[in-house]
Amino acid sequence: FYVPDWCATESNNFLCVTFGMFDAIAMLELGLASGTSTTGKGSTNAEQLEWCRKPIAVIPDKGEEDTGRKLVARLGWRGHLVKLEYPDGCKDPADCWQLGHGQWLYDEIIKEMKR
Repeated sequence: FYVPDWCATESNNFLCVTFGMFDAIAMLELGLASGTSTTGKGSTNAEQLEWCRKPIAVIPDKGEEDTGRKLVARLGWRGHLVKLEYPDGCKDPADCWQLGHGQWLYDEIIKEMKR
């Protein structure tokens, strides 16, 4: 499991789990704690996240929502699926950040985690 900044995981109220390293880095650029599996999509499992005892925002890429739902189901009280309608030209958090939709992504994640 890859975490781009362990200090951010301690200071944030929740952890964003993405399905790619560039997505995790984009989350960190937005000021959000993040992490991802290093072995590809669908390989993140609840056991890799046992150390995290706070809410976990699972942020799937476009088209990977089923994989996200399966992970959330295994996380119990910690798991929250962030359902996104990505802007045109974006399929994941890294695209959003690179194409200038970072604030939109941040706002959507915060809104979902306040529910």
